[in-house]
Amino acid sequence: MAGCPEGTFHLGVGNIEGRLPFEDGTFDLVLVIGALQYLHSPQTCLAEAYRTLKAGGLIIVAQRNAYSLSNLTSWRDLMRSGAHFFLREEFELFPSVRSVLLDSKLGQFFKRYENTALLNSKLALRGHDVWKFKIKKRIYSYLSLRMYLRRTGFAIQKISGAYFAFSESQQYVDVNTRFNRSMKRIARQRSIPFLYTLARTIVFQCRK
Repeated sequence: MAGCPEGTFHLGVGNIEGRLPFEDGTFDLVLVIGALQYLHSPQTCLAEAYRTLKAGGLIIVAQRNAYSLSNLTSWRDLMRSGAHFFLREEFELFPSVRSVLLDSKLGQFFKRYENTALLNSKLALRGHDVWKFKIKKRIYSYLSLRMYLRRTGFAIQKISGAYFAFSESQQYVDVNTRFNRSMKRIARQRSIPFLYTLARTIVFQCRK
């Protein structure tokens, strides 16, 4: 392969929340793509990336953006984003009335109504889901990712956005595709500052 002249590479399975089995300053590049939301301690993961990078090495972090434009264009997504922001929620909620009232910090007031007809109505359950296994996905924004990376010691070089979606609804797939093309053209012109903060995914390029 062009990117691997020796023709071989190593694949391994491990825990990115613990100490990695590599010496300090091993790598030229570390990629962390869509993984931070599943971690108990994202700080540990980034600290290990920093340790195992060579001086001047690069890290690229791509993470779903909790406050993308697509999370603000329907009343349920806007309600959920408002709960994330104003209640300082650490984990992602479903875009449903039931989840916002029961799974957020508001649950301490509304948990007693969990089995009522109102919170089990079609309106309250729209956008809701039930996991077959327990999982809590952390939420991230441009500001929170920037904070984590700076605290770890990385120097941020470039920030961009990937996939500018208009809506989270599956029925708007074609609209999202056209919208993404238009927004990417505008983003390339750099005429609108911080446009990447509206993308569905925030991409950071940083140097050690």
